[in-house]
Amino acid sequence: MANDTDLVALNALKVTKAKDLARRLVANQVPFASFVECRTDVLGEVVVMDLDVEVPQLCAHDIRRRERLAVRFDYSDLRYPLVSPLRDDFPDVPHLNLTDEGEPKCICLFDLPYADIRSRLTMPMFVERIREWLRLTSRGELHAADQPLEPLLVGGIGTIILPHAVLDRPDPAAVPVALTLTRQKDRRGKLVLVAESAAKTSVAPSVPVFAGAVFYAEPRTHGLLTVRPTTIAALHDFLQVCGDDFLGKLRSALRNWIHSPDALTARLVIIVVAPKTRDVGGRAESCDIWAFLADKTISQLGVDVGVFELHNGVVGQLMKIDEALRGENTSIDLLNATTSLSRDRSAFLSGRDKADNRLIVAIGVGALGSQVAVNAARIAYGRWTLVDGDLFLPHNIPRHSLPAGVVGVPKALGVAVFANAVSDSTDTAFDGLAADVLDPEGDGDLLAERLVAAELIVDMSASVTVGRYLSRVAVGNARRLSLFLNPTGTDLVLLSESSDRCSQLDVVEMQYYRMLLRDSALAEHLAPPADRVRYGRSCRDVSVRISQELVGQHAAIGMRAIRSAADSDPACIRVWRSKLDTGEVALHEAEVQPTVRYTVGGWTVVLDRGFLRSVAQSRLDRLPSETGGVLLGSFDLDRHIVYVVDTLATPPDSDERPTWFIRGSLGLPQSVAVAADVTGGQVEYIGEWHSHPRGHSCHPSIADAKLFAWLNDCLGALGLPATMLIVGDDEAIAVFGGAMVQAEILDDHRIAAVAVGPITAN
Repeated sequence: MANDTDLVALNALKVTKAKDLARRLVANQVPFASFVECRTDVLGEVVVMDLDVEVPQLCAHDIRRRERLAVRFDYSDLRYPLVSPLRDDFPDVPHLNLTDEGEPKCICLFDLPYADIRSRLTMPMFVERIREWLRLTSRGELHAADQPLEPLLVGGIGTIILPHAVLDRPDPAAVPVALTLTRQKDRRGKLVLVAESAAKTSVAPSVPVFAGAVFYAEPRTHGLLTVRPTTIAALHDFLQVCGDDFLGKLRSALRNWIHSPDALTARLVIIVVAPKTRDVGGRAESCDIWAFLADKTISQLGVDVGVFELHNGVVGQLMKIDEALRGENTSIDLLNATTSLSRDRSAFLSGRDKADNRLIVAIGVGALGSQVAVNAARIAYGRWTLVDGDLFLPHNIPRHSLPAGVVGVPKALGVAVFANAVSDSTDTAFDGLAADVLDPEGDGDLLAERLVAAELIVDMSASVTVGRYLSRVAVGNARRLSLFLNPTGTDLVLLSESSDRCSQLDVVEMQYYRMLLRDSALAEHLAPPADRVRYGRSCRDVSVRISQELVGQHAAIGMRAIRSAADSDPACIRVWRSKLDTGEVALHEAEVQPTVRYTVGGWTVVLDRGFLRSVAQSRLDRLPSETGGVLLGSFDLDRHIVYVVDTLATPPDSDERPTWFIRGSLGLPQSVAVAADVTGGQVEYIGEWHSHPRGHSCHPSIADAKLFAWLNDCLGALGLPATMLIVGDDEAIAVFGGAMVQAEILDDHRIAAVAVGPITAN
């Protein structure tokens, strides 16, 4: 360094950090460091110092107790000060910056950009960092055993992005793979190249400016490279240390290009895939990719390595290779090489070990579903069949994952293409099916095939009809989940079956309605939006006004919710409420109770143990008097199912006595209407329940039969079945009109008897 710089006095320094370091050293204000001299050149200013280093008696690397180092500060202060040991025999150790041949070694002190710490980096801190680097290096502890292997070559004149598949063939004997390179817009004069396999290229320029070839090297130990190869000959020598015949492979690749005259005028990018080991002879843990841009065209390079000759401007191939020509006259510059995103890499960057390949069918890829699907693609979760028969229309753009340029395509097909484009993989993970799940027409067989093969079915259609179809009718044994937004978009809802499907989606839906009825904070959860937007001429062509901020937030929560539910066994009900002013999200959830089903007179009555316990507890609370009230629930007339969801509080004008119960009506119509509003019209009046006194069974009395006849008249006029439930305390089984009504034995042996349809007393 003394030959390249001029010795100057301390007061001649102009760079602030250089002056600060030199003055502190002269004033003995930096422990274990002493001033030597200052120098300057056209690039910056240099402060030379001696450091006392704490080293062990037996060093892993030859670090001396006193090391002389030069610290170079550039005039712009836009990069770290460069620290170079000044003895020629300083060892090759991990964490050295690459330098060109003839330059001194340079130690690597930081793993953050200089801009991130420049404003808080003091010179005493900087010197102590150097001493610590030297101390740990002397002990062989600078690179921890569990720390990832450091790159062997870094830096460069630009960037090249390679297909991740180049890492799939780390075989030194592999034939070099040809790549087609496309130049992207430069950033600050830096070169940016994007590569794809020449065999995969669909449209290539007639006269390429750049061409690439991939070579596979022998494994080598990380962190021991300090000098960057700058010519083809130097690169060959660099690789030959580990047994690679790079020149032989390069010559073979160049001879293949003689049949592609247009490519001969392209500049060659040499890509080397090098397996990396932690120790000499150890197992390869990862691969480095090095990329070098030659300053000559392929034809010129071929001449420089003894493969081609130029005669009157025409390239010809030599019959015999001129081994004396080794590429000394072809300079190469290092490019920063990175690979395109594979699914496994995407999963790794998302915090998981590898891509998840479980088979998932998703119904509905609208605003929420499309963004959930793209989130799944970005974290490489699942292999999806997306089912949606709707077209992507202009009004969808503000909240959908698809861009405006694909307006008019089926949503399922567009989202599948978009999701697959997240990673560079020929093995696509998303498939679109433009079909209505309720009426798939010609796609019915394919849809059935995907449903049968699925491990998880996710309903994001926001359709009650679709959810119940998937629960009760759709083929396949896959667990069902339903994910949807409330009408105003402030809340996200997840309903999940249990892994064994004992609690199916329709039952979980009913318990979700009970949660809304009982949690006053959710009273407005399903309230309709204040206004809607018409986007077409049909009466159904309406949409709602919901911010993309909400949809994006809920799509992120929803993706994690799907993963969490799929990896746990119980069924679940979860509602995430977002506050518009603060963005705060609050979780409401309810435990899903075991399902109870009765078959009565051709109908299936679906309840759950939580409901039965609640009416049994109501009976206990009112003993010795009888009590009762209104049953709320829902009908599925197509499948002859009655869902019993909840009860309303006994009206205050009811007559409750030890030997009878007469249900009042004060405020009851209003309460039923409120229940319908709270549940979005899904819960309605379905019948009555009452208790029998202690010591009495569930057998209906004459008064019960009359009540049931009245119920049948009222609900039958609407084409609906009547439901009556009696709660007693023995194990009797009530018989109505010759049909046996099954009883549910609770933990304390109270009995709940259910009747549906016409009955008579014994």
